[in-house]
Amino acid sequence: PALYVIASGFVFGMVHTQINSINWVSFLTTGVFGLILGTLAWKTNNTFYTMLTHTLYNGIIVMGILANL
Repeated sequence: PALYVIASGFVFGMVHTQINSINWVSFLTTGVFGLILGTLAWKTNNTFYTMLTHTLYNGIIVMGILANL
C-alpha cells in the first residue's frame, strides 16, 4: 500500500499543477499534500476524511487569495 500512496501523491501533484507554468515548489507542496491525503485514506480506510481535508485546504487557499485582493 505504501507504494500506491507514493504513486497517488505524485499523480495528485502532477494533476493539480498548472501545465502552462510548471512550478517545482507548487508541484512538491501539492505532491506532499497528496501523500498526506493518501496516507489519511489508507490509515482510516475512509475517503470522507480525505475529502473534508481537501475541502478545508482549498478553503484556506481561497481565503488567502481573497485576502490579498
